Amino acid sequence: MITDNLINLKNIQKILLAAIIYSLATIPGKLLLMLLPGAEVRFSACLPVVFGMLWGLPGAIGAALGNIVSDLYSGEALSTIFWGCLSNFILSCLPYKLWYGWRSKKAALFIYNAKSCLRFFIIIFITVFNFSALLTSITLLNFNSAPLQSFRIFFSSNYDFTLLFGVPILLYFRKKNYHFFLPQPHKGPADEPTFRLPLLSLLLSSFLSTAFLAAVYYDLAVSAHPLLFLAVNTSLLLYSCCLTPDYDAANQLSSSRNYYSIGAKATMIILLLAIATIIFIITLLIYSNNALTLELGKIELWQTIFSTLLFSMHFVFIAVLFILYKLEKNVVIPVTMLSKIAGSFVENNYLGSVNNIPDIPKDAPKNEIDELLVSFRKMTADIQNYITNWQTATKENEAIAAQLAVGAQIQQNILPDPTEINQKIPGYEIKAGMYPAKEVGGDLYDCFLSAPDKLAILIADVSGKGIPAALFMMVTKTLLKSKSGFQDPAIILAEVNNALAEHNDNMMFVTVWLGIVELSTGRLIYANAGHNYPLLQHKTEQAVWLKEKSGPALGIVPNTVYKDYEQTLSPGSKLLLYTDGIPEAENPHNEFFGKKRLEDCFHRANGPEDILRSLRDFAEDTPPTDDITFLWFQRK
Repeated sequence: MITDNLINLKNIQKILLAAIIYSLATIPGKLLLMLLPGAEVRFSACLPVVFGMLWGLPGAIGAALGNIVSDLYSGEALSTIFWGCLSNFILSCLPYKLWYGWRSKKAALFIYNAKSCLRFFIIIFITVFNFSALLTSITLLNFNSAPLQSFRIFFSSNYDFTLLFGVPILLYFRKKNYHFFLPQPHKGPADEPTFRLPLLSLLLSSFLSTAFLAAVYYDLAVSAHPLLFLAVNTSLLLYSCCLTPDYDAANQLSSSRNYYSIGAKATMIILLLAIATIIFIITLLIYSNNALTLELGKIELWQTIFSTLLFSMHFVFIAVLFILYKLEKNVVIPVTMLSKIAGSFVENNYLGSVNNIPDIPKDAPKNEIDELLVSFRKMTADIQNYITNWQTATKENEAIAAQLAVGAQIQQNILPDPTEINQKIPGYEIKAGMYPAKEVGGDLYDCFLSAPDKLAILIADVSGKGIPAALFMMVTKTLLKSKSGFQDPAIILAEVNNALAEHNDNMMFVTVWLGIVELSTGRLIYANAGHNYPLLQHKTEQAVWLKEKSGPALGIVPNTVYKDYEQTLSPGSKLLLYTDGIPEAENPHNEFFGKKRLEDCFHRANGPEDILRSLRDFAEDTPPTDDITFLWFQRK
């Protein structure tokens, strides 16, 4: 696994760049901050881990080559250069392999919550501990001086500076959406266990490192065996770098969104604040002890700095992990869970189950998140009930709409076809139409032969709109036609009025204008029951309103007496009957069409089409608020 497709131009560029940066960053420490033979303060100790996490195996090789360059520049022995190269490769490669191969099914690219933060700290501790043991054995092999002090310098430099400087660098690249180098994931079946012997070798290496350091501490004559420890432990650690990647590749593709979550941003901010706090503590320590006036290469100064760093780092990072844990438990996880539930709820068209929202224990202290969960549960239940009721109401409305459409068709069908009547009344012409404001209307027009030479024409307007008005209109039409045998408009209206007034508990009424024309002479006898005055025009004369006294609307007062009036329709005369929908039509400026406009239009109109056209132009697409009905009667 440590030969992941290295032979390509991009990887070679990464290797060379890592080698150049690491060597240039390491040489100043070797020249200025060498505290013990082979042991210097190395601020660049964070770079191998950074290169490994960013670039994987190419970054690890680059760090190893960079260490060779810096050792050659400082004049180290060939054995030191060789073992140092291997050790730096391990320092760079092992965290990368552990991150993606050790209990890492859901490993993200880098730290984004408390768990990933703790994971990174543990990996760095294990890696640096073994790396420092290797460097201690190198110094013991070549210099044989103060091995424990050397171990403390190695461990402090690599552990402290990796966390202080390496974490911000990696967080910066992650924030900039830099593409981290991913190892090839395990390609076996999902339930097939991965090869775990490299982890066992890491455990054995850590045990040997501990035993070696204990032997050094108790001076158990190990000075003759550092080369054996170095060879064995390096081999074990190199084998640990063969750990099979075990992360979920599909999870990697979606995990980048974690870095834009509230928890990820909070984790990054808190971590950076913690690192800034630690640096401030060290700066304050140096300033308070006038350390700037001391020699930078003095071991006592750095022992104090390293001791303070280790104490403050562990104290601050433990506090950070605790804060992050509490933050995630009480805020991030509930909000994330709520977000997922809301997303699932929307994807299921608002009909998904809400049973996976946890209940809030009655004895638990409630906060805003708890209240939000409770409110969301109630909201989703209310939405589901609303949608269910809405769907039921929609189905019912669709059924009603279908029935109304049939009713509208029936209503139109019961109105007479003027074309058929015109064929029976030569010398006269009728045009009529009814346009309801809703599906069905309460207006009515009719024309029929009440006797061989008698034509009845009428128009009516029922109070109200919709289905009740339509039913009352149909009853009125039936009664008017059934009473037409009386041949007297006033008597017909009186008879229909008495019939409608009987059992009229809802107090509905209908206005009617009824006229009977003697076709041979043009004599018109008419009566009015509260309806709009018709317009009559003889040839080219001025149009007049038939304003004779009207009786009350039908259906209100029984036993009402209506009066007949008479006109003679000479050839060329025209008569317009209409309902309220025409004069009361409105435009967008809230102006009514009015009787004056109607009179002017009627005077110059050659047919009802001209009046309807003028009405449409006036309304400017404003929907009608009342039924529009007309009957145009003309003697040729």
